[in-house]
Amino acid sequence: MTIPIKPRLRISLLGLTALLAACADKGPPPPPEPLELSQPIAVDAPGQQLQFEFETTARNFASYRTYAVELDLQHVSPSPDVASPRDLHIPLRVGLQQWSGGTWQPLASPDAYQIAQSQSGQPLPDWHRGKGLNYAQTQRGSDGAYRLHVALLPLQAQSRYRVQISTVEDIAPLRGASARILIHESRPLAK
Repeated sequence: MTIPIKPRLRISLLGLTALLAACADKGPPPPPEPLELSQPIAVDAPGQQLQFEFETTARNFASYRTYAVELDLQHVSPSPDVASPRDLHIPLRVGLQQWSGGTWQPLASPDAYQIAQSQSGQPLPDWHRGKGLNYAQTQRGSDGAYRLHVALLPLQAQSRYRVQISTVEDIAPLRGASARILIHESRPLAK
């Protein structure tokens, strides 16, 4: 048995369907060639240095997205007694510069702890030794594969940037880890 649908009801149903489809839209599409840079790094040894230079264009950058330096870490502890990356305070020195007026101008690139401190007014943890260092914070991971946030990058469209990253101390629990530094669109940090 079928129930006849009256023309007004049909129009209402079509309108509701269109409204639901519009609400399901997930915002503007991502850039066609998203900013995605990476280089390997020996995160367990001091003095390792990386440098990235790039430009933000309409093809690789969207101003409504969040960009960050992150650390992809593949590490399985040899024994349960060894600390996991979740429990370690991994310091890195991150220098962000923007090309402006014929010279490189330094910009702040805070880590998750510095962002939380500025929002809450609470002091940095005791082990966070200074504003010159960024400490990697685990965003997600388990079973030896981790993604850690290192620094927020306040990028602008149509600009040229240089990011310099270096390790600052020997981290014995990470010996043998495979690590890559990423510069890319990131999930926003929790407030």
